[in-house]
Amino acid sequence: MLWRKILVIKISKHFIYIFLLVFGLNIFISITGKSSEIQNLDGIWFVCEYSISNNPPNDNCEMLDNDGFLVEHGKISHLKIKNSRQEGCRGNRTGHCFKSDALGLKAKKRKIGEFVIGSNWVEVDYLSCTQRFWFEEFETYWHGWPDDKKCFWTRKKEFFVQRYKGVLKIN
Repeated sequence: MLWRKILVIKISKHFIYIFLLVFGLNIFISITGKSSEIQNLDGIWFVCEYSISNNPPNDNCEMLDNDGFLVEHGKISHLKIKNSRQEGCRGNRTGHCFKSDALGLKAKKRKIGEFVIGSNWVEVDYLSCTQRFWFEEFETYWHGWPDDKKCFWTRKKEFFVQRYKGVLKIN
């Protein structure tokens, strides 16, 4: 039983990385209109902190979660902010979020996996299953959700992300 709990925890943890990968790729599609042009996707992206229970953020994505991703030259990496002291994050967890205009942030970087780009979707291959995610752009954030045909590791969760315009120190 312990090995099952560990597997579920690892799959859940990896799902957020996959989700971040999917959002980054969809943003690229919408900006460029062509999957072969990757220069416009480059940037830093974070999940909106107050998008709860598959609902859009109630603050227009002014507060960001400390999990995000970096897209550079067609490669995507997971980012985790390490020095936020922000209070008022979901679950009363100090430092697990930051304001979208915060300065002086530091992040740890970890590489993520493979993908296929479509016109308004991205497919991620993970644990021998390919999952499609659909996307829609709004004024202050992007909305994404998994296809009805789900891999065993895919949750029903919808996601909302925003490009971070500040400067990060990444290591």
